[in-house]
Amino acid sequence: MTEQEFREKYNALLKEFQRKYNASGRLHKQLHEEDLVKSLKAAKSNDERTAIIAAKIFKIEADRTDQLVGFMLKRFLDIHD
Repeated sequence: MTEQEFREKYNALLKEFQRKYNASGRLHKQLHEEDLVKSLKAAKSNDERTAIIAAKIFKIEADRTDQLVGFMLKRFLDIHD
């Protein structure tokens, strides 16, 4: 596979991943989970609230990256569920 073929396949798979797993409002929904809201209300300062939100976003994006890597590896290695 040439670099150009890889790039084309990667971009096509990325679009497929976005269509399949990009639920509208996913981040908004996850940022309004009950336990997060409770943590934010319990925070004593804006700095603490900012840290809580940053940690939550980091976890969401790390999970998303894991999901994307798994999806890509399965497709590139032609593994079917």
